[in-house]
Amino acid sequence: MREERFRLEWLHQQLTFRLAQKCAAENRRHDLGIAACTRLLALEPEREEVHRLLMRLLAQDGQRTAALKQYDLCTGALLDELGVPPSAETNALYDQILAGELAGAPLASLQVERKLPPFQAPAPPAHFVGRDAALARLASWLTQTDASSVVAIVVMGGIGKTGLAAQLAERLRPQFADGVLWARVSTGDPLDILQSWAQAYDKDVSKIGNAEARAAAVRAILAEKQTLIVLDDVAPGSPVDLLLPGVTTCPVLITTRDRAEVAARTTFALELGELTVDEGIELLRVYLGAGAVDAEDGAAHLLYTVLGGLPLAMEIAAQRVFASPRRSLGRMVRSLEGAGERLAHGISNRSVRTSFDASWSMLTPELQQVFACTGLFGGRSFSQFALAATAELPAGSALDALDQLVMLSMLKLDAGDRYVQHRLLADFAGEQLAARPDARAVRIRYATYYSSLARSAAGDYSQLDEEWDNLLAAVEQAQVAQAWSLTVAVVDALAAPWFARGRLHQARRGFQFGVEAATALHDEPARARFAFFLGKTLLRQDEYAEARQMLGLAQAWFETIQDERRLADVYVDMADVNLEEEKLAEAATALAAAHSIYLALHQPVGVAVVLNRQAMLAYYAGDDATAVELCQTGLAQLPPGDGPLIRSRTLRLLAEIAISQRQLARAAVYFEQAQDANRLLNDQTEHAAILYAKAKLDHHLGYDRDALGVAELSAQIYAAMGDRKAVAMVQILISMLHSALRDTAAARRSRVKPFNCASTR
Repeated sequence: MREERFRLEWLHQQLTFRLAQKCAAENRRHDLGIAACTRLLALEPEREEVHRLLMRLLAQDGQRTAALKQYDLCTGALLDELGVPPSAETNALYDQILAGELAGAPLASLQVERKLPPFQAPAPPAHFVGRDAALARLASWLTQTDASSVVAIVVMGGIGKTGLAAQLAERLRPQFADGVLWARVSTGDPLDILQSWAQAYDKDVSKIGNAEARAAAVRAILAEKQTLIVLDDVAPGSPVDLLLPGVTTCPVLITTRDRAEVAARTTFALELGELTVDEGIELLRVYLGAGAVDAEDGAAHLLYTVLGGLPLAMEIAAQRVFASPRRSLGRMVRSLEGAGERLAHGISNRSVRTSFDASWSMLTPELQQVFACTGLFGGRSFSQFALAATAELPAGSALDALDQLVMLSMLKLDAGDRYVQHRLLADFAGEQLAARPDARAVRIRYATYYSSLARSAAGDYSQLDEEWDNLLAAVEQAQVAQAWSLTVAVVDALAAPWFARGRLHQARRGFQFGVEAATALHDEPARARFAFFLGKTLLRQDEYAEARQMLGLAQAWFETIQDERRLADVYVDMADVNLEEEKLAEAATALAAAHSIYLALHQPVGVAVVLNRQAMLAYYAGDDATAVELCQTGLAQLPPGDGPLIRSRTLRLLAEIAISQRQLARAAVYFEQAQDANRLLNDQTEHAAILYAKAKLDHHLGYDRDALGVAELSAQIYAAMGDRKAVAMVQILISMLHSALRDTAAARRSRVKPFNCASTR
């Protein structure tokens, strides 16, 4: 019923418009024409051609002042609704009325005007920016002389396919002697479209009721024409074949969201993506002025990121900022922090959500289910296997569904047979998922898949390289579903990979979720464990006060549940906090407590850890001999092949001591052994520390250029982990190396205000 009602309303509007055209063409019954135009503008105030027709009718009726006033109303409506000024044709009509040339204009004047080639394309966007390469390629395809071309622009919603097509039509207008014909296929009746094309050449095919026969008649009209045909917004099931001219002199431009719908008919296809960063910033500059955008450059770039460079969203944001009395880009960014705000982002009847609704309505119920599940990935890259598990589909069925969504421009293929989605489309998919009754079950399946993936990757964390963000999202989704046991399981599975790969930002959030889930379950061992891991993470990120607090909570809980092994581990990390804060006596006390527990539990790796820290204390105190003896004793404690991380740390400390004693050959041997120990484990924190120490050795050997490259890599790894103190330490070395290389400017740029860097001795 809704579709039939829409069709009848559209036909009624078409008939009303023809009535007004008839009144203007015959220069009589102006009252009927004026009433018809007024009715149409009440429904669609942005229709510029109706404003023009009303201006003409008013002028013919002798209402010159009203006709001129209608131009002002037209200007206001276009700016409010579309953000564009009147077209050149409307401006020319205004000038004619102002000069008194249309008062009671006879039919002859209309006939002179109609001799011009028809140009049915809408006015191109007034603030069109970029797309130069796309326009050039499309123009080349459409103007080939050897054969007619059927060219398609394939895009997702909100990319601006109609605006690009209008811009292209305006650019190519001089090259088509018989004009440009335009049809919005998704909402137009093919019979009416064909009739409007025939009328453009003073022909009438309205009496031909059969669609195929009418199409053939129009093809005959176009047979000797050099016309550009634009079929805008072709949707599944659209009658494209009826509208193709089938003649070599009339190329066709199609815009669509559905690649499959036009694949068999097109000669060329262009997939149009988001605006580049430069194009997005330029769009803001066109609306707001270069000065205003430059003054909030950071907010402008953040706005681009938040909206993913989607042209519709960027244009709406620019218009809203321009209309606001504050004109603040930063304020606009803050207003778009939530997914709901980003989707509702709009002006008048245009919004991001409305644009995506059109694509959503094209999907079958089965595809809607799959699309809703993609919202859990939040615009991140994902595999078909992750989607299959989340949507509870066989792998083959999931692959077919994903490929269909790619064809409909609702997904993109990513590297390595993976898929990725525009962020705002992911917001929309998440909104659809939230409305489904099985949303909780879907979230649980998502978290379960990634929990299993993390467990299966034990010992080979390279399997997780493309999944780190999805893994953290799995913890968040389990938390949203209040599946507390699953949350605990996922965090436990990820603890070792997070630490080994230095994913400290993700670990910090994940362990916080773990503490909350364990608290909800009243699971004291899990709560103590995650508090300990969180404290360890905070320690590595130089948040010493917070680390001490969490380690203190973990210590109290481990004492309550009598977990001696974990209690000893807490003492070691508490000693590390004290070492970083130069509370050496407190560090020694904590290490002594840990040493006693490890000995009682016969934990040789734990004993080696304590001896390593005690060696560091001796080293800081200037007692190199004791430090070396403690390191060697610790290495002797380790069973062959056991404790690779502490083995590497101890060998690295021996190398540091050897460098301080100028025993550079011995230091090089220790570094090689440390790298061998860490190679299989590939702990990123230890890797960064080895690189830092190796850079110091290269500097002492006179290889400053090599040392600089190694030190910069170390700084990058530490920065990615959020270890600000370590970054500061390495930057001091980098500055020294630039000075040694006589690059004074670079040395000055690399200087930082250092943290307390006692360990750089």
